[in-house]
Amino acid sequence: YVWVRSLCSATDISSWSDPVSFTTACSSSAVPSTPEGFEVTTALPNCWSTELISGTTNWAVFAPTGSGDITTSHSGTKVIYKPYSNSDALLFSTPFNYSAITAATRVNVWLYRNSAAAAADRYRFFVNTSKSLTGATQIFELFLKTTVAPTVTTTGWYNYTFDIPTSVNGQSMVYVIVQATTSNSFSSYALGMDDFKIES
Repeated sequence: YVWVRSLCSATDISSWSDPVSFTTACSSSAVPSTPEGFEVTTALPNCWSTELISGTTNWAVFAPTGSGDITTSHSGTKVIYKPYSNSDALLFSTPFNYSAITAATRVNVWLYRNSAAAAADRYRFFVNTSKSLTGATQIFELFLKTTVAPTVTTTGWYNYTFDIPTSVNGQSMVYVIVQATTSNSFSSYALGMDDFKIES
């Protein structure tokens, strides 16, 4: 917040204005990154953002309570999730600084799988130098349903790693974009993510 007032002379000073709030532009984060566990009291972690392609349910920070589509977090008390209602939602990471990166890097993340999910519900991961799917490179796709390859045994959290293309090396602002899609109404289940990081 800032307050301002006019100084017309040594003796002629206005009253202070009402407070004005503003947010500075996000600077890019270092690579390797610190883990993001979504343990925030705000709607999203600093410099993360969302966008709806279709539908009305977007990504949001959520504290599981032991019931519902996602019953637990992987660690801590919170996760970020996209509810089951039909929608196509994008989650944009904070920007990462690849200016001095010359080695290979990868995403390391925990994703929720569900045995009762609709077969088409899925996560897709992209990287781009802007917060847009235009020009983005898809780097991973995973279906929510446990019996769709790569299969897992039960509903719950599973760890996945996947490479970020070295074509982003040298860029000062690199975003990871997570697209969550649910399309089968009440037969769909929520998608969830926890403990996201970029590692070398």
